[in-house]
Amino acid sequence: MEAILSAEIHPSEDPQKVKQAVLNIVDPGDTSEISLQDDRITARVGYLTLDRIVKSAKDKNTVPMFLKLVNAGAGGVHRLMFNRQAAHAGRIIMCDDPQESPLGPIYLGLNDEALKYIISHTQ
Repeated sequence: MEAILSAEIHPSEDPQKVKQAVLNIVDPGDTSEISLQDDRITARVGYLTLDRIVKSAKDKNTVPMFLKLVNAGAGGVHRLMFNRQAAHAGRIIMCDDPQESPLGPIYLGLNDEALKYIISHTQ
């Protein structure tokens, strides 16, 4: 399974704040690989983080939107977006347009196996 959170770091941003926003989406029990390269931070995440994201969608009654967005992927690549400012404050809020997060969203890229896992856990 492959699930990767990523966010672009703008020149005016503190890389540690962007890293913290990404880590606020990651489940604390998940062992993720974090890397900072050039202008991007990435975190490879596992099932615990996917469960946390699904739980957040259920808690906010946004499962239909969640499934619509996650199924909109093309070519085997499925991507969700999360509001970066909300994530920095410790909240997991999905976006359906990158403009909803002024500094750019945090992206979650999913392969087919991760997508199947998420769909099976939203029902």
